[in-house]
Amino acid sequence: MRELEIKAYAKLNLTLDIGEIIETPSGKLHQINSVFQAIDLYDTLTITEGLRRVEVTGWADPMIEDNLVFKAWQAICGEVDLALPVNIHLNKTIYTAAGLGGGSSDAAATLIGLNQAFNFGIPIDRLMEVASRIGSDIPYFVAGEGTAMVSGTGEIIEPYQIEFSPFFLVARLHERWDTCDMYTRWDALETHELPGFLEVAINRSEAIRNLVSIFKSSSIQWGLSGSGPTMFAGFDSVHSAEEVRDLIAPNFNGDLSIQQPVDQTYELNWK
Repeated sequence: MRELEIKAYAKLNLTLDIGEIIETPSGKLHQINSVFQAIDLYDTLTITEGLRRVEVTGWADPMIEDNLVFKAWQAICGEVDLALPVNIHLNKTIYTAAGLGGGSSDAAATLIGLNQAFNFGIPIDRLMEVASRIGSDIPYFVAGEGTAMVSGTGEIIEPYQIEFSPFFLVARLHERWDTCDMYTRWDALETHELPGFLEVAINRSEAIRNLVSIFKSSSIQWGLSGSGPTMFAGFDSVHSAEEVRDLIAPNFNGDLSIQQPVDQTYELNWK
């Protein structure tokens, strides 16, 4: 087989509304309505014929068995009833546990890549069903639309049109926030006056409160991505984004980058 390289893009949640808890085969999950937008921050997966090994470099979880790429490989093997003889090398640049969907995007790229590399011809709808068993954000990345309305528990993906900024300042705190813990904190709130997890994040972190103050006064499109701790703010020019980045940087314990939206969630490149 030819070597296949895949760019697996990160996402922002431009909007996020959290709904009721429902029973699913994976347990109790909250329903959501969220506009997902892919951005040009990406991990790179390389698939080659080999000895059934997954290697990870860059930002990564220490146990490969816990990595969603490994779980996606297992899921495809189960789908076709074969132990696929491949090496998958994952080079991570998307921050982990940051609300950017990095692990989910990697898993989706693995599903898409293995389906393409071996010419299985598994339909996208079926791949999305497989994806939903691994993680709730993964179907969006499999579907491929850069801008989409995601609803249900993450399994309903619809193309969506929304005005979005050409440049996003992405501010990720040097903290790891567990999604389950954030839902627990959200459930404990008596009222939900702010969208998504923003109220929880503001209560939890002075750094988030400072970012909110700056972004509210400098951007008309800003928010918390997923369950955090990454925040974003949209700007009409890279210069405007740089000005706010430079204002924040001296007192910010985290990573700041300027990203642009993209119209797909992954990109395949045959070598």
